[in-house]
Amino acid sequence: MKRILVAMAALVLLVALALSPSNPASLFAQANQQTQPTSTPAPEHEHMATPEATAEVSAEVSAEVSVEVNEEDADMHMEEEPTLDYLHTRIHDLEATVDELYAAHRAAHTATYDQVNGVNVAIYLLDSAGLHDLETRLVNEGEILPGDSGNVANVARLLTTVDWPETLAAEAADLITMLSDVSTALADDDLETVSPLSTAAHTAYHVFSHNAQMWITEAAAAEITSAPGQANRVNTAIYLLDGAGLHDLAERLVADEEILPGDSGAIAQVARLLTTVDWPDELTDDATALHETLSSLANALADDDLDAATPLADEAHDAQHDFSHAAQTWLADHAEGAMHSDEMHSDEMHSDEMHSDEMHSENPAEGETPTEHSHGD
Repeated sequence: MKRILVAMAALVLLVALALSPSNPASLFAQANQQTQPTSTPAPEHEHMATPEATAEVSAEVSAEVSVEVNEEDADMHMEEEPTLDYLHTRIHDLEATVDELYAAHRAAHTATYDQVNGVNVAIYLLDSAGLHDLETRLVNEGEILPGDSGNVANVARLLTTVDWPETLAAEAADLITMLSDVSTALADDDLETVSPLSTAAHTAYHVFSHNAQMWITEAAAAEITSAPGQANRVNTAIYLLDGAGLHDLAERLVADEEILPGDSGAIAQVARLLTTVDWPDELTDDATALHETLSSLANALADDDLDAATPLADEAHDAQHDFSHAAQTWLADHAEGAMHSDEMHSDEMHSDEMHSDEMHSENPAEGETPTEHSHGD
């Protein structure tokens, strides 16, 4: 981004020179005269502008924008006023450089659906891993259960397979190390060691989850580029959506009239899952409508508004069933189409191989004997 700004500043300067009505080179002399003080001498530690210093600054700007000017040309343009043709050429070169730098900057900061959805799913599973309950049990009850070590190890392994963006990579690595240490202490049944480790891991997880959600929100709001694996992303989202507990929530709100502290966050996580999937055209509208319903439900639950949340939970539950069915139908059709495409590709390759063999038998290479075909007596 710094290089882009430098290039744009140089471009503005050259445009000003190109539009000057007379003697563009005189602008530099006039500016130098106007900025030199007349009443108060410059302090000894300050350096007045000199031709040498001007040449040095010009060289630095040229290096930043990757515009090569040899020493002979530089000397010529210091002594002679630049022509309009020369300025137009420089402007054209700078515009091209700015475009290249902007394209590179945009490419470096544009995520793919594969990456954004991978981060989103990982955070969803991390939030559902029960690290809070584990810490509470270890600290308050001092109890290690047989499956604790394996569960934490599974979470750590999950994080190692995600293509984390640069802004999250270091945090992810630190959290993986913490979770691995917790898993080892749990496997050793070392309560004294694992209790503070679980507290540190739980705290780090909360910070990491928050930062990841911020990155996901920004990435989803920007342009996300396409990537292979659309069917897998659709399938994963539907699998997690079906297990989100919308049925139990709707029944509890009606029967028990009770909103639990974690209800809003859980629904918000489900809604977020839908935002990072490149849904096929057949499912896009339904996915958008379901996301809006889930977001409204999460807000009502956060406000502890039972009257608003109850019908929304029922609506979300029904919409989830219909959407899941439609997605499963699309996945089945997609799988069948992919299988048919593979068969067609295989048949084409086999046909090409047979044709190649026939051509080889009719036109043998030098030194080979043509294949004899028996046609009977």
